[in-house]
Amino acid sequence: IKFQGDCSNPLQYAHKLYVNNQLVTQLNISKDITNFNIFSIYNYVDLNAITVEAENTKYKSDGNCLIEKETGRLVFGCKNSIIPSYVTSIGSASFEGCQGLTSVVIPSSVEHIGFDAFRGCKDLTNVRIEAGLNYIYDGAFQNCNNLKYINLPIGIKTIGMKAFYGCESLTEIQIPSGAQKIDQGAFASCISLTKLTLPTGIEEIGSLAFANCRALTIYCEEESKPNYWTEACNNSCPVVWDCKNNEIAQDGNIYFVDENGLRYALADGKAALTLQSQSLSGNKTIPASIVYK
Repeated sequence: IKFQGDCSNPLQYAHKLYVNNQLVTQLNISKDITNFNIFSIYNYVDLNAITVEAENTKYKSDGNCLIEKETGRLVFGCKNSIIPSYVTSIGSASFEGCQGLTSVVIPSSVEHIGFDAFRGCKDLTNVRIEAGLNYIYDGAFQNCNNLKYINLPIGIKTIGMKAFYGCESLTEIQIPSGAQKIDQGAFASCISLTKLTLPTGIEEIGSLAFANCRALTIYCEEESKPNYWTEACNNSCPVVWDCKNNEIAQDGNIYFVDENGLRYALADGKAALTLQSQSLSGNKTIPASIVYK
């Protein structure tokens, strides 16, 4: 079937595909296809397997991933994908909107994660990245709102614009040493984020990088505010400088989150409830006193 532009393709809008009354769950790429448009089956929720005919000169399948032979780029994946250890990059939008994908391991061979690669993967809860990754591009994990854990290994240089925007379940992030740039809105609207640690050597933090992270405290290994730092860098979040040797923020408080998720500001032997995570829910009991360390 030849469609006159993407907007005329019903698979752009449909979430299920039936052929002869059979639900399609497997993508089979024939030997003749040399230009696969991932948006032709965008948002298709039942896909669980990807295969390619052996005679195809451009693509192959491995681990339920569609891979470009010449470059090693992962072009497209599904909820059952396991990324092979030789893949060089995760292509733009390759998993975007993938339902049922709950965990991902990014092998050490991967140098970058492309634009919007995992954007909107609402079932994704756990991402493990092996050392070797250099770049996380714009929107890579945007609106993965159930993502609870991701490690960022040493070697990452740039975290792109809105890379983690709207990851509402993340509570803590450690930016690795060697990182140079955190782009605009990279962690904006991470409403559960309470702790983010920055190493020495960061050269640039884009505006609104931590916007709408009302319960966040930023811990910086730099001994004092670097030249590039402006108020737009922390978006009114308290900052602790020289955090390896100090725990008092520049506003004079120590920030502490207890086992119930309640956030306190401690100063002069007194504890005061302060701005709370927007994801805080359920009944909470405020104790008469708290023990810190």
